[in-house]
Amino acid sequence: MGRRTVNEHIAVARPVSKAVDFNRILMWLNFIVFVAMLGAYAQFGDNDYITGSTIWAASILSLQTHVALLIERRRRDPFVILLTFVLVLYYSLRIVTLTAFPFSFVLPRFEYAPTDSTFALVVILIGNAFLYAGFYAVRSRGKSILDGAAWRGKAPRRTIGLVAVTILFIYSRGILWDPGSIPRVFQFLLIFASQSSVLLMALVYYLLIRKSLSVGASATLIGLLVLEMLLHSLAGSRSAFIGVVQNVLFVLLAIHGTVSISRRLVSLGVVLLPLAVATLVVTFLVSTFVRAATETESSFSISTALDLSRNASERIGTAYALQAGLQTMFARAGFFDYSADLIAHRREYAPIINAAAYTRSIVDNILTPGFDVFDQPRISNAMRFAYEERGNVSKIASAGAYQSDQLGIYGEFFLLASYAAFPLMFVVAWLFKRVYVSFDDDDPYTITIKRVVTLSLFVETVNSFGIDWILMDTITLIAAVYIYRWFFAVVPQEAISKA
Repeated sequence: MGRRTVNEHIAVARPVSKAVDFNRILMWLNFIVFVAMLGAYAQFGDNDYITGSTIWAASILSLQTHVALLIERRRRDPFVILLTFVLVLYYSLRIVTLTAFPFSFVLPRFEYAPTDSTFALVVILIGNAFLYAGFYAVRSRGKSILDGAAWRGKAPRRTIGLVAVTILFIYSRGILWDPGSIPRVFQFLLIFASQSSVLLMALVYYLLIRKSLSVGASATLIGLLVLEMLLHSLAGSRSAFIGVVQNVLFVLLAIHGTVSISRRLVSLGVVLLPLAVATLVVTFLVSTFVRAATETESSFSISTALDLSRNASERIGTAYALQAGLQTMFARAGFFDYSADLIAHRREYAPIINAAAYTRSIVDNILTPGFDVFDQPRISNAMRFAYEERGNVSKIASAGAYQSDQLGIYGEFFLLASYAAFPLMFVVAWLFKRVYVSFDDDDPYTITIKRVVTLSLFVETVNSFGIDWILMDTITLIAAVYIYRWFFAVVPQEAISKA
């Protein structure tokens, strides 16, 4: 009997009768945001960042998103789902919050007018058209579902041990080991011990073969993943929960081609939505307080983090949450601001963000670990030299007060290439999709993790912190897949039974 490849276990995705397609959820969310935007503008009107033409452009963006989702229902595409997910939550919703709360950390850096917001939306609309075209130009070959039912983990204890050791290693920094005592030439090796890579691989492992795992193994693995999310939040991360949700979305799309959620879970989610939103707000504010209080410390202490969280919770009252907390959270989650700032101020950022600067950054931050040639920080870390007028860009100077600024694909590409950015976006979308559909292997875990890495890097490109940052993360993720692959080995069920 011939060897069966993984593609023989692949079928075309079919709708689940008792489930709600995530596509439909995005459609409703997009519509709700659109209505909220009209309502917010009717109540608050123009402000320093929003005018009537901005609302018109944002309305067209909502329509474009709706049409893209309609097409995606007939021709499944995980990239369209992820792009529309980002657009609804971080761009369209940002127009709503910017109308109701005209506050931004980014837009006041330079002179800014409401017409700049309108023009930025026009650039985003055109960019989206080229991105969607790039996806559509690549056929998905009609194979989307990976079947992991015939496979199981070769050594689940090995997997659990790696996850546990990784969490212990990361959160014992400054207690069991001192990063400052490690010679700089070896410090770059620490990036391969990143919990994000290991936990992403563990999440793929669990969701792909969870039915074959024992109850104890499943409970332990889930417990470790939840523990890391809590520790990450206590350490000051304001996106730990959202990051986990996004990673789950990556994995489910990679395995099933689409995501269907039980109607009961959707109904429960709607009922608990106010509580969930309130929890996210409080978590964000507490994490922000903890982050500010511990940013000068190199070690992580659970007791200190809990004390800071308790103090922060006591300081968060209704007035504070409404007046300062909400607008702060909306500003941080408003990815639109970053691209709009770059699009409006190409001249101011051009000396910082250019091809020569990226070349120097790649040399200093990727190709020469342990020493620098140009004293060039990553572009994301260098941007403050423009809006704070700090003078000559210096990696040494930026290390004293660390700050990383988001760019976003629309702002970064438009700043680098002007209107040539649009065909460049087509090429980027085409390449991601082409790479994604080319994966084939006997091992379902190998295909799934490659797909997940591709989807993750695509979203990172859309939310860009700079091409140099993306390149570094690409190297790190791909290297991690091969370095830790042994810990996540899966084998056919019959191989276990014969052993």
